[in-house]
Amino acid sequence: MRLLLFEVYPDVPASLTGAWRDASLDAVFAVAASLTFIMCFVVIIIWSAITGTLRGTGPSRVYFLKDWVNLLDYMVLCPLYMGFGAVLVATTVRWLSLPLSLARISNGWP
Repeated sequence: MRLLLFEVYPDVPASLTGAWRDASLDAVFAVAASLTFIMCFVVIIIWSAITGTLRGTGPSRVYFLKDWVNLLDYMVLCPLYMGFGAVLVATTVRWLSLPLSLARISNGWP
């Protein structure tokens, strides 16, 4: 599972866990929430404008700017959910690497 999530390739001595472990949790939250806002709200606004469902007066269609539930979801809830989820992943990666760090310190490794 570690190979699937964090390793680049089995023969390449690089790991992506360092990015999760070394970044501040504020930065992890900000990046995840910002990317989610762009992908879930900005892209949907553009897509709705292209397809003609952004705004209108037709009674048989729900237009995006009048759909307050989806506006709230895409603007607030989805970015918060993904931001806190990314912080949880970063915290878990740090917690799982703690025993290895303690072992290195106790053995005098850098």
